[in-house]
Amino acid sequence: MTLCRRNVVRSHVIHGALRTLVALATLVVTAPTVGAQRGAANDPPRWATAITLDLGTIPDDVAGPCGMLGLRSAASVGGGLAVLFRPRRWVVATVDTRVSVPDNVGPCTIMPVSPRQIGPNEFESDGTTFPNGVPVRPFVRNALHIGVETSPESPSLLRATVGAGMIWTGKRTPFASVGIGGGSRGRGARFYWDVETSVCAVRIGETNTRFRMDSNVETVLSSTTVSHVEHPFWTALHIGLEMPVALRP
Repeated sequence: MTLCRRNVVRSHVIHGALRTLVALATLVVTAPTVGAQRGAANDPPRWATAITLDLGTIPDDVAGPCGMLGLRSAASVGGGLAVLFRPRRWVVATVDTRVSVPDNVGPCTIMPVSPRQIGPNEFESDGTTFPNGVPVRPFVRNALHIGVETSPESPSLLRATVGAGMIWTGKRTPFASVGIGGGSRGRGARFYWDVETSVCAVRIGETNTRFRMDSNVETVLSSTTVSHVEHPFWTALHIGLEMPVALRP
């Protein structure tokens, strides 16, 4: 009788352990599947297009003649079109085209700078030139951006990107950019926003000219030009709508 009881007890223990192992295995197998199903419901589209309204600044070199008076940047408005591709759930690539114009589109009066007198009938004047040219308005540019996004399981969508592109109006000028943004979830049309800062390189020549004035006749005594590179930057807020082209399978 004692041997029978021991066998029965051992049988119950073995069956209980087996049931526990089966339950744990089921939990391990099904939990990721359930999480993946929930995440798939929030997966962003693999291909999408976007349209945005852009509010921000543009460099003074392209803001018009008023920018030459020392204003470092000018307020601007514009818009953009973009195509987005997501090769992975957390990776996004964007190609966009943007157009910006300064809001000071009215006439601008430039007051000429008078030469400085440095001696009897001798004067000195300074000037700024752009040997390689500069972009002009409207500020049209294309760029490729690569970035990462938070996973579909996270409560909010955040995105960080880096990019590079070309300004096409006036002097063709390469530029680079970084951005951070966010948006809504879902597999349909989604609202999104980002703040992007870009920088380019512009070569500037500072010219100093000395001349003599005799009976209204100007004679140049010397002219010196010092060339250097400045890196104007601009920042813009993009607010737009992203629309799916192809959903993930």
